Amino acid sequence: MGAKFLVGAIVGAFSVCGGVWMLSGRSSESVALAAPARAEERRDTHTEALEIPRETRFSALEPESAPPLEPATIESRTPRELARLVEDLRDDEIKGNAGRAVEALRVAGPEALEPLQRALRSNDFQQRQLAGVVLAGRKDAPATQPFADVLVEGLGDDDPDAPVHGSIDIYTGFDLQTCCREVLSTRPALFALALPRLAPLVDAPNDWLRFNVARVFAAQRSEVAREPVLATLIGHLADNLDSRDGRISLRAIAGFGADALPALERTWPGQDDQQRALLGHLIWVCAPQHSCARELKPDGFYALGFARWNPLPLEEPAVAE
Repeated sequence: MGAKFLVGAIVGAFSVCGGVWMLSGRSSESVALAAPARAEERRDTHTEALEIPRETRFSALEPESAPPLEPATIESRTPRELARLVEDLRDDEIKGNAGRAVEALRVAGPEALEPLQRALRSNDFQQRQLAGVVLAGRKDAPATQPFADVLVEGLGDDDPDAPVHGSIDIYTGFDLQTCCREVLSTRPALFALALPRLAPLVDAPNDWLRFNVARVFAAQRSEVAREPVLATLIGHLADNLDSRDGRISLRAIAGFGADALPALERTWPGQDDQQRALLGHLIWVCAPQHSCARELKPDGFYALGFARWNPLPLEEPAVAE
């Protein structure tokens, strides 16, 4: 297990965005979902926030993406060197070797792809997961079934007979589950390969796993299992101990557009004030004239603890004449 600490130090600076690793001190999601400001800070910044140009409906609901980060240099490696680096990805007692191997393999030439693909079938959890992490950060990595299987495994497993694996910490606030979820959310080819294993997890007993899987399906705008996916996301609109899941679910549900309306109607009026307010706003987004539609103004979002004054901007993009 000694290799895992340095993985966070070396690899943790890279966050998955659009299927590639981006150099960043924090993940894109941790920036977008920053903790709500204190009440007094909200009052001071409210007027200023209202002056910020509003995003369009299109820009608010499309998956976030960024240009890929190309390695500064490509280092050619001999087959023997590659074999040693891939072996270092295994869980062992040698401190730091897995972290150094991840960094070296990330900038290795295309000759690294074949041994990394083989490592996806390893009997060692850490080795196959870190091979997936490296491949996730390479533009030249093909979408293969073993790669998709490793990503689903990284989300978690509800099978009581499955081996219990420890978590491999990538970075504080950006763990292995986050990495796997974001890759599956942004790469349609891998999502398609993962679908047979992902679909049963839509009804997983573990709520956090079920929520992660629902986010993947929502990001891919999948019609598969739409009803249970929406049910999971709508459930996370309610007030709970997680300060982020309401905003995440709001955007994910809105991405389904009018297709989400029947599920929203069935849940109305919700189980608490927060869920009722967000349900009403989503119904208003889908059908403004609906009897249950309730537009939530910026003050209403602030009252619910949202840090962003307008989580679902509603102007349509301007059409050039």
